[in-house]
Amino acid sequence: MIHHRQERLNEHVKRAISKVVSYELRDKRTFGIRISSVEVTPDLKHAYVLFTLLDPKHKKNAIIGLNSASGHIRTRVAKILNLRNTPELHFRYDSQDIDALNLENLIEAERKRNE
Repeated sequence: MIHHRQERLNEHVKRAISKVVSYELRDKRTFGIRISSVEVTPDLKHAYVLFTLLDPKHKKNAIIGLNSASGHIRTRVAKILNLRNTPELHFRYDSQDIDALNLENLIEAERKRNE
């Protein structure tokens, strides 16, 4: 069970990472990234960051770009949120949006076939 404090921390870290990724990173590999969720572990040592892309074909390059910029992102998050201990960032591609879209397309195709 996630406590209210943990939920607020997750949201604050998500906003800070989004701000840094959107406005401060100049790496072409990180363009079109949207942070979908962040889950900080209770001990504040790790943060698992899920992101989506405008073009999912570039997810491998996006992960490489984010990992190479993780030190900068972590430093900026610490300054933005005034954190004493900033969690180590682990970036993962969030395929839920893609899966949902594929499922909707399959349902629509089946509906058209049955008409």
